[in-house]
Amino acid sequence: MSYCQLEQNTALPHGRTVTKLMRSNTKRQAEFDYVKTLAIFFMVIIHVLEEISAYGAYEVIPTGFWENLIEFGAGPLAAPAFMCAMGVGIIYSRHSEPSELFRRGVRILILAVVLNLARGFLPTFTVSAIRGTIDLDRLFYLTFNVDILHFAGLSFMLTALLKKLHVPPLAFVPVAIIMQIIGNLLPPLTEDCPVLFYVLGSFFHTSPLSAFPLLICYIHVAVGIAFGDILIRQNDLDRFYRIVLWGSLSLLAGLLFTLVSLGYDLKNLYVLYDELYYQQTFLHFVFNTLVIMPELALFHFMLDRTRPAEGFVRFCSKNLNSIYLIQWVIIGVWVGLGGSDFGFWGSVLWGLVIAFASIGITRILPSFDFTELRD
Repeated sequence: MSYCQLEQNTALPHGRTVTKLMRSNTKRQAEFDYVKTLAIFFMVIIHVLEEISAYGAYEVIPTGFWENLIEFGAGPLAAPAFMCAMGVGIIYSRHSEPSELFRRGVRILILAVVLNLARGFLPTFTVSAIRGTIDLDRLFYLTFNVDILHFAGLSFMLTALLKKLHVPPLAFVPVAIIMQIIGNLLPPLTEDCPVLFYVLGSFFHTSPLSAFPLLICYIHVAVGIAFGDILIRQNDLDRFYRIVLWGSLSLLAGLLFTLVSLGYDLKNLYVLYDELYYQQTFLHFVFNTLVIMPELALFHFMLDRTRPAEGFVRFCSKNLNSIYLIQWVIIGVWVGLGGSDFGFWGSVLWGLVIAFASIGITRILPSFDFTELRD
């Protein structure tokens, strides 16, 4: 569907007219396909490093170019990029009414529970039962662990509520900033009350259980919604992305210079060490955003000239959810069997193998993608 690039006067009953701002840039935004596909490979590699290798990602500070590249790529260029793309997708979706978004969120939450059972509880319980060493605490963690699917489901439901309240897209960002402030002020919980411990972990960082709590991470979806609302109105994308590129790079350079001057270790913005990556703050949000924006701009200008592996990239983007589910099931079964003892480069190799295997398997399965952009 195409829209006029100008304002349009629409006739109403009794001779009245209303002027609507028509949306001019409604085609599929290919730069997001490439951003999401790149993120898939970093995501799978880091999951291997976290879950099934002897690398010790939470105990080791990355050294050298390659270790830092992988953890940086799996930082701002992975989950935050997915979240931002999800926000843009909501703007571009044909099914963005509050009721539709809410139902989609419920379905994704159910899918998240099923994934936890398939990738964590079932393989670990089966192997533990055979060995006669069942660890109930471990099984509870694997069942109720809060991952990005839980976050996505709750994000759709919250977005539905905000849209129902007629909150303008640009106003999502200040709302999300307030949410993050509240989320980071709330203290961690103990397991004295297991129900609250597990349920509230979906909303703020109660413990290592909470990978992507809603209050803290929704800010990336909000930026995607605001960005998408601006993007869809553009009729000169080159000019728009030039502003995005040089503006974000200038701000990023200023931020990094300031942090280094204050003695701040920049690795704290993306490393897994001591679970720093999962303890997101407003500083992390600013850094992530200022990295994602020039990435989008660079892909836009690159794609003006050539679109390498366009069919493959578009398939990965459209089937992100299926790929995500499959790679976790593979890794979950591997964890249940005891993991492996390979180090950094072995993890990278097996991460790539699992990523391509998951993409291959996805070709015969239905898509569950929740970040789909309109064709």
